[in-house]
Amino acid sequence: MKKPVMVVGGGIGGIQAAHDLAEMGIPVFLVERSPSIGGRMAQLDKTFPTNDCSACILAPKVTATFNHPLVKTMTWSEVEEIRGEAPNFTVVVRQKARYIDTDKCTGCEDCVKQCPVSVKSEFDMGVGNRKAVFKPFAQAAPNKVVIDKKGTSPCKYRCPAHIDAHGYVTLIGQRRFEEALDVVRRVTPFSGVLGRVCVHPCETNCTRRFVEQPLSIASLKRFIADADLKGNRKKIKVAAEPKDAKVAIIGAGPAGLNCAYSLAKEGYRCTVFEKLPVAGGMLKVGIPGYRLDKKVLDYEISLIEDMGVEIRYNTEIGRDFTLEDLKAQGFKAIFLAIGAHADSKLGIPGEDCEGLIPSVYFLRDLNLGAIDSEYKSKIGKKVIVIGGGNVAMDSARSALRLGCDVTVVYRRSREQMPANPWEIEEAEEEGVKFSFLTSPVEVVSENGRLKGLKCRRNKLGEPDASGRRSPVPVPDSDFIIEADTVIVAVGQKVEQDIKAAGFDVFNQRGLIEATDMKTAIEGVFAGGDAQTGPATLIEAIAAGNKAAKAIINYLEGRDDPIEPFLLPQTDLSQVDTDCLRYEARAQMPVIDMERRRSSFDEVELGYDEETAVREALRCADCSVCCECLACEAACKAGALCHRQGDEYVEIPVSAIVMCPGYDMTDRIPPELGYDKYADVVTAMEYERILSASGPYGGHVKRPSDGREPKRIAFIQCVGSRDFQCEADYCSSVCCMHSVKEAQITKEHLPSVEDIHIYYMDMRAYGKDFDRYVKSGEDKYGIKLIRSRVGSVELEENGMLRLTSIRPDGTRTEDVYDLVVLATGFRSNPATVEMLARAGIKTDRYGFIHCDEFRAPATSVEGIFACGAASGPKDIPETVAEASAAASAAAGIAKSCEISDAEFARFFSADEEVPMRDVSNEPVRMGVFICRCGVNIGGYVDVADVCEYIRTLPFVVHVEDSLYTCSVDAQKNMMDLIEKHNLNRVVVASCTPRTHEPLFQSVLKKTGLNPYLFNMANIRDQCSWVHMDDKASATRKAKELVRMAVGKGLYAAALQRKKIPVEHSALILGGGMAGMSAALSITDMGYKAILVEKSGELGGNALSLSETYNGRPIQKYVGDMISRVMNNDLIEVYLNTTVGKIEGFVGNYKTTLVTGNVLTPVNHGVVIVATGAHEAKPTEYLYGKNKSVITQLELDRRLQNGDETLRGLKNVVMIQCVGSREDGRMYCSRVCCNQAIRNAAALRRLNPDVNITVLYREMRTYGMHELNYRNERQNGVNFINYDIDRKPEVTETERKPGPNDDALICGAASDHDKGAHDGSLRVTVFNPAVGSEIVLDADLVVLASAIEADREENKKTAQLLKIPQTQDGFFLEAHAKLRPVDFATEGVYLCGLAHSPKNLRESLVQGRSAAGRAATVISKDYIETEGTIARVDGNLCTACGTCERICPYGAVEVQDVPVRGGTVRRAVVNEALCKGCGTCSANCRCGAIDVGGFSDRQIVNEIEYLLRK
Repeated sequence: MKKPVMVVGGGIGGIQAAHDLAEMGIPVFLVERSPSIGGRMAQLDKTFPTNDCSACILAPKVTATFNHPLVKTMTWSEVEEIRGEAPNFTVVVRQKARYIDTDKCTGCEDCVKQCPVSVKSEFDMGVGNRKAVFKPFAQAAPNKVVIDKKGTSPCKYRCPAHIDAHGYVTLIGQRRFEEALDVVRRVTPFSGVLGRVCVHPCETNCTRRFVEQPLSIASLKRFIADADLKGNRKKIKVAAEPKDAKVAIIGAGPAGLNCAYSLAKEGYRCTVFEKLPVAGGMLKVGIPGYRLDKKVLDYEISLIEDMGVEIRYNTEIGRDFTLEDLKAQGFKAIFLAIGAHADSKLGIPGEDCEGLIPSVYFLRDLNLGAIDSEYKSKIGKKVIVIGGGNVAMDSARSALRLGCDVTVVYRRSREQMPANPWEIEEAEEEGVKFSFLTSPVEVVSENGRLKGLKCRRNKLGEPDASGRRSPVPVPDSDFIIEADTVIVAVGQKVEQDIKAAGFDVFNQRGLIEATDMKTAIEGVFAGGDAQTGPATLIEAIAAGNKAAKAIINYLEGRDDPIEPFLLPQTDLSQVDTDCLRYEARAQMPVIDMERRRSSFDEVELGYDEETAVREALRCADCSVCCECLACEAACKAGALCHRQGDEYVEIPVSAIVMCPGYDMTDRIPPELGYDKYADVVTAMEYERILSASGPYGGHVKRPSDGREPKRIAFIQCVGSRDFQCEADYCSSVCCMHSVKEAQITKEHLPSVEDIHIYYMDMRAYGKDFDRYVKSGEDKYGIKLIRSRVGSVELEENGMLRLTSIRPDGTRTEDVYDLVVLATGFRSNPATVEMLARAGIKTDRYGFIHCDEFRAPATSVEGIFACGAASGPKDIPETVAEASAAASAAAGIAKSCEISDAEFARFFSADEEVPMRDVSNEPVRMGVFICRCGVNIGGYVDVADVCEYIRTLPFVVHVEDSLYTCSVDAQKNMMDLIEKHNLNRVVVASCTPRTHEPLFQSVLKKTGLNPYLFNMANIRDQCSWVHMDDKASATRKAKELVRMAVGKGLYAAALQRKKIPVEHSALILGGGMAGMSAALSITDMGYKAILVEKSGELGGNALSLSETYNGRPIQKYVGDMISRVMNNDLIEVYLNTTVGKIEGFVGNYKTTLVTGNVLTPVNHGVVIVATGAHEAKPTEYLYGKNKSVITQLELDRRLQNGDETLRGLKNVVMIQCVGSREDGRMYCSRVCCNQAIRNAAALRRLNPDVNITVLYREMRTYGMHELNYRNERQNGVNFINYDIDRKPEVTETERKPGPNDDALICGAASDHDKGAHDGSLRVTVFNPAVGSEIVLDADLVVLASAIEADREENKKTAQLLKIPQTQDGFFLEAHAKLRPVDFATEGVYLCGLAHSPKNLRESLVQGRSAAGRAATVISKDYIETEGTIARVDGNLCTACGTCERICPYGAVEVQDVPVRGGTVRRAVVNEALCKGCGTCSANCRCGAIDVGGFSDRQIVNEIEYLLRK
């Protein structure tokens, strides 16, 4: 097996390159960064100039490539590194986590329906939305969803317990409250408690803080808990199997209870030992009721108990049990969660006097109901609270509610208080006083009774270890604050009484020593405040969960991480917060102040439903996936894998093809209103609006209000041809793209009144592009306006006012409903970085540099480039370059082999499915009807058609689908064939030419003969022709499908024949394209036969002088001729024509004619590279004045180095001579660039020469625009003229001068004969000044048309049975996707024979044709079609009619042996027969039938048509 090639980029270029290589027998890795292959073309609605449905022509190619056994598709993957050199590259590919088990995923999209996150769809260019789990488009390959995670959401990341805050917030926004509560309960049962008392660090990390304020995450958590408490009170189910091991938990605080909760979920039996009479720890006895309603806590503790957790109250360690007792009772693990309930002392004189109370005891007594009237009187009126934390605030606000006058004493400033800011604010609101920068120095007492607190003023000094400025005492600042009671809230410690019970686990700081929750005692774990010191509720919950995981690891002998699985935190620099609208944070309703001060009722009332939903919808969805796991619950296949990580794979390859595509520019001039006005959209956004698969279903409407537009403006060159946007190149496709969108708009929305295209130059330079533009004007009424647009402004009525400047400087204004910006291409920044790492040279815009003579080769040997990654280009050029790159890569791969084991590491052998014999089975027909989005479904009542077809005999299953050609629909078809035991299949869809082979391959994979398939074209013949009459379209669709069913009833299993292949190519034409093809063929190891009718190789290139930058073209031409002539694998025939071509793909026999010598040659394929020529002008005094020449003649004179050219003073170049007008309604493509190139050459000879170019459109597409701009800056004058006011060239009388010889340079050409000398004057109407101008000229240069060799091409067409265009060029199989193929198999096309093109394009197309040819000649055999003619010898009379009329010479009357003798019978050559049916139609005795179109089938098809 050949060593694989890597193709980077899964757009149409990558698909073509990969498929070509695979068809050559070379394994391919196809790497694509998005979730599916298909690229930009998958986003298009239609393609120009044929207006084919883009998805319809692309889908078969996608499917064929994706399903090819030699193509390993790696989507959602990126190239990280390229090491080594050809043919021994090692590529490191990062396969991004898809969070999906692709082996299990069926593509059903049930998960998508349940996903609550909706973000802008990249595929729909932000016009529509997608979910966090998504499939980019219906026909995606692979047919798998992917989950988009930018990282761990900042809120979850900051949460110590890593609760999926993003998840429950998003679900609340969708009113899915129970599911939201389940998200919290995955981690803890304390949703209501956390919603009230959590310090919510999540909110400090909320992305929304960059817009206005963070989300009120804690309050939303409270809302779902309260909704549950008021509603169903949903229990928590334990799904795990019960475990035998018992676990003891010491302490019923939040850490202990959450540990028990997590263990109970896993089936463990837990007993919680609590020394207090209540559970909850500090939640129960430390937090006042005004902050936490204890009913909420009790309910959430009851949830834990309902799970089987036992809580033993009033049970104290040491007093009631010891470590050994627990072990004796069978507890296999013990978790110490005893909290920190001892108070810290002040360490000042008088601290032991009566009236000084630790806050821990004060709050405990308060919460346990021990504070009665006697207790209150003991406290007195004046209370001082010492401390600055949340416990101090709880104590102060509680004392206030007991009727006390409360002062908080804190030694630092307010800003340094550790308490939550809102707690401080609320305390102040309620009347608590604060004494900041105050340190207690002594408790003042009298007779043992507290009288006050002696304090000292502080000032802030230098920062301490915490970074806070330390308090420094102020000398002589002591003062006394009177008080009846002092509550001390300066910290808590861990009680160490448990040592005596066998738990000697404390460190020097008085905390339990534990590593990864494990203490030094076997089976004993610890966590929470006892291990860390006093912390927050959420930290205690986190500790309990980690302890549970550590205990499970211990009991089950596992080594799982005890920390939750987290991705890196989402990089907020990559989050676009500018698009977020300002929305104020929802305010929490509270009880009135009087009630707050006088009761312990909860202060906060909680959100109502509408407020909660509105607040939740503020979420920025910054990480996209919110990890709510709703998708997991929805997936019946169990395919979700949220813990996946990226994988890095090292892949050895022989060569690399780079086709990573491009981005659309984001540098849009602000004056055009994009991002400001909703109804100003880009062309790609509008493409998705137009598309049947787009967010609007193909219905054209304004994004702002959904109204159908009446007037639409297209603005060209947005972000292209603009150095201010750092893109002064032309993006090549925008002009045609806009014309196409304008035409499709007219088809989708006939009511649109005006469509105007504002352009600078209409660059319709491709094959049949000018006709397409003209049809837009004539047929669709599209108006082209040459101008520069200055601004777009929104008017009060919602219309858009467009201001533009015409060529003559006139300022015009018009109003439109919708404005479409034709934005340009730019390189992808990530691609540019990847190329830089690989050492691949790029231009200053980031596009891959390819030498114009060596394209698609890059600066790195063995790495090739194709498509828009190497510069803006259209689809056909991309496809051609892809095949050229494939041929170049194949030339490297041909000499490298890998072992079977290396191959099996990545690839699976293609398994042959045995064919079913259905000949004795009753007919079981399956009919599949495609909606094709709205292309069919919008005009045909598909449901009605399905219901009708179900009534037909022998039809056992009818199915409709959105896109039958999609990968998932094909898989579904295969499953249904098996399920219903179908043995005939009919598909009603579109584009039989591309789709029929696709569906036949589906049948083959199920074991059905592919010829048991029939097809009805209900798009072209129903929905398209009856767009305005749905009833007629539906009726006709029923008839067509009924006919297909009737024909299919008699479908027979046909067989294909294997034919050996001749491994060589015949190339007709020895120009640059032909030589390029020949060299590429031989580089791949095959033989080339090069036939040239003239006496030398080189073609038109022999006349070319130099490139724009001055590189001599003839040096390259000469080198190429030498390489061809000295290549042992190339046979060159000069002065030779083709006499006869016989045979078929893989086995041609051709007779070459060289003079009187006939030479037979055998070959497998034919490449037509017969070229074209420069037409001879018939105007502008050409042939009458020697100073009027063509551009090609000027090229020859420049090439000859005529020094007399230096004497020219005034040169006028006239473009479009004989092109783009009646007789030749096409652009000759090269002329503008040739004029620019020759102008530069003349300036190099004489910098003072005055050059004027008269043009209709300057079609310097792509990077040629830079040359055009450069010539303008260097003084070349460009004047636009109109076809109706052509320039006039006249002669003037003059006296002979000394520089006469300078006027006629070099040898005389044919047109010089009979011509005379004379001074020239050119008159032209200049629209910029609004009048005619007169130009004197020493030399007039005409850009004459490139013309096909009509008669020669006609002969070639007849020999090869290939079609021509109306202009005499050859007609390719498909304008977009098969630009170098003919419909006739085994025959290919390149160079000027295809259409006008420049040298670089001809060279690339030659290599492309070689690449396509190699897909045939690389094989050992090919298969004939089954749909060929067959002769019934019993009926044949050997009349010879079939032999005479067969256009392919496939039928011959021969002597056939019969019963020991011979009879004359017609015999069909199966390899030559194309199944056209001409013989069958003309056979008078009915002896010939065509497979798949037998008389029986046709008759039954007609009978079914006539049924009612």
